[in-house]
Amino acid sequence: MEQAGIKVYSKSLPEISNTTDTTEEIYTEMAPHLREGMILSFSTPTRGHTGVVSRQGAQWTYINSGVIDHENSPGSISKRVGEEILKAEINNWCVLAAGRKEPLIVTIGTIDDNI
Repeated sequence: MEQAGIKVYSKSLPEISNTTDTTEEIYTEMAPHLREGMILSFSTPTRGHTGVVSRQGAQWTYINSGVIDHENSPGSISKRVGEEILKAEINNWCVLAAGRKEPLIVTIGTIDDNI
């Protein structure tokens, strides 16, 4: 996002002690900024992932590739491109960062059409 995007929302969490509360906090803060097609990035010092914000009805989703384990439509866990429930994906990253005792950065942005 740094190279070709415009940041819309960014949150840096040096430490996560309560994954449920942190998930709610992030989701509540980012929800007013969400639009379909935005780029959403999660990163820790050892891992990172980027995908696209989407929507199924009233539910925000996250289109990405990798292990799809919180799919919007029920199915098996597998490696592929899929659409997952956004709040569940936020929670996955909070759990990962807390378990590794690493900071987490969550960023949402759009492509800068002027580049």
